[in-house]
Amino acid sequence: MGNVVLNAVPGTPIEAGADNAAAVNERLAKIPDDSVVIVRGTITHDKTIEIRNKRDFTIKGEKPTDGFQTLTDTGTLDPPGARTRAHLRVVGGERVAVCAITVRGTHPDSGPNRSPSLPSDYWQTIDDDPSNDKWPVRNIWEDQTAVDFRGCNNWRVTDANLENVWGDFVSAAGTGAGTSYVQSSGGTITGGVWKRNGRCAVTPYIDNFHWEGTKVLRRVSSLYHIEIGGNPRLAIHNHTIRKIDEDNTGGRIVTMSSGALMENILITEIVADEFDVFVNGARDAQNNALARKIYVRNNIGLKPINTFCKFNDVTIGDIINNVMIVERRNNPTPGGIGLTGCTEVTTVPNSITFV
Repeated sequence: MGNVVLNAVPGTPIEAGADNAAAVNERLAKIPDDSVVIVRGTITHDKTIEIRNKRDFTIKGEKPTDGFQTLTDTGTLDPPGARTRAHLRVVGGERVAVCAITVRGTHPDSGPNRSPSLPSDYWQTIDDDPSNDKWPVRNIWEDQTAVDFRGCNNWRVTDANLENVWGDFVSAAGTGAGTSYVQSSGGTITGGVWKRNGRCAVTPYIDNFHWEGTKVLRRVSSLYHIEIGGNPRLAIHNHTIRKIDEDNTGGRIVTMSSGALMENILITEIVADEFDVFVNGARDAQNNALARKIYVRNNIGLKPINTFCKFNDVTIGDIINNVMIVERRNNPTPGGIGLTGCTEVTTVPNSITFV
């Protein structure tokens, strides 16, 4: 429908230095499909900015440094709400793009990597429903994702600057739970600089995901993280993680742990200070491997590690053409590779320098 400018103006519902989430969300809700929202300057907020049920919808900065800035860690909520607060969340819809914009949290450069934990006597109920089971004590702000997609198909993040968040940089999943879970499909991330977080870089629980060309600085946990429980409705297919330049300050490059199907995953052309891939598959009741067609190719690891790639219960895949520096001591298998319960997995050639 056209372009809409969103900015903070004194004396209007959106003002500099205030919690503008409610006013921004009300404005976004009224903007039709097939629109481009241009964020001018920095809009402050404490609660989540939400884009709901839009099609062919783009939000972008007028300049790459324009965008959203949270005011506090807690978001004026009690700890459970603060822990799960996303900075920018896209719910439902399809073909929503987040482009050339800055999303900045309050995780200080000089602060600890992870957020403080909830008090030892505090327990959080799932979905605030006391009849549900309770979660154990967790870090207060660890799920404060910069950009979070829920039930959106064919979304895109392009040249986004994501900074100083306590949780993941980007997360994505379907909607519902258990047998009511609805899988989402289609997500693409290209470019951008992400720096300083308290958890993973991406956690994409969707089908058909492509990530390429991002510079990632000072993450804490895995670069790419998939940890699937036994949800019968959840499966992961067709993921490519390519040409990521990362400064590893903690955690693996890849962590995949499966209680459901993970298939056709390619990890390639990553340059990392430390390269560490762990794929922990599982087997179904018929003893079929649930991690299938996992490919680790043409990556570079620049610092000594022990086993740069471990596969457990993987069927079909390869670990080839990787250039690695590997510590010889305590290395469980020659070549810095560990395979347990795997079939049809090729592991040569790799160029490995032992130190």
